[in-house]
Amino acid sequence: MKKLYLISLMICLAHLAAAQTVRDTVIVNELWRYEGQWPEGKGVLTHETKGIFWGDFTEGMPVLCKNCDYLGNSYYGTFLDYKYEGNGTKYMKTGDVYEGQFTNGEMTGVGKYYDDGKECKIKQGMFKYGNFIEGREMVVTKDKLDAMKPVFVLDEITEEQSKYLKKAMKSTRMATFGKGDINNFSNWVNSRLVYPRYERANRIQGRVIISFIVGEDGMIRDVEVLRKSPSQALDDEALRVVSSAPKFEPATINGHPVPTRWVFPVIFMFR
Repeated sequence: MKKLYLISLMICLAHLAAAQTVRDTVIVNELWRYEGQWPEGKGVLTHETKGIFWGDFTEGMPVLCKNCDYLGNSYYGTFLDYKYEGNGTKYMKTGDVYEGQFTNGEMTGVGKYYDDGKECKIKQGMFKYGNFIEGREMVVTKDKLDAMKPVFVLDEITEEQSKYLKKAMKSTRMATFGKGDINNFSNWVNSRLVYPRYERANRIQGRVIISFIVGEDGMIRDVEVLRKSPSQALDDEALRVVSSAPKFEPATINGHPVPTRWVFPVIFMFR
């Protein structure tokens, strides 16, 4: 059945390319349903692991769209291969809002962050991998923050699409390590850290913030230091241990494995 679908889709695409015309179409596969203009134009995409998209598409891929994902976050802006790329605004289910530049799905570049936490803040300046690097930060009242931050206007979606998204949200399982939570991984890392000799002798302590991705296969990749400690040796040791981690159980949505990014602190201290 799968091979038959692929052949049929290839024939359909070849026909459309030859005609060089934009027409309405519906395309369905195992993960997504696209309804709209093809090969480019306005459309709606309902994706089993990425949520619902409205806006401009090229061959079923979002280019400039609104998106509500399975985690309850929303976004409006430009995309590249389903990832936020370029300028956009991300509305988080926590109430925080970021507007500015994105790279490879991450808040990276010039932007403004509306922090709807216990202490309401507005951060404006440079961001990298979702972290505020430098710029201006000010504390405001809750009312002022709500009045200033942009509002996500939800376009009309059909009842069928709404049910599809709610089903995906209920069927989410986060990545786990050793059938446990983040504490399981933290214990594993701490048990394998070797305190560098010079740093131990001179009682140098510090915290290293590591970022990595747990892939669809459960293996970690793209391990890097987001925030350095006072010592390069501590950073290197944290990278060594985290990079050697065995396989995780990947996150899944409706039974389909999906990649997830982890941000993890490695702490070197005397006890």
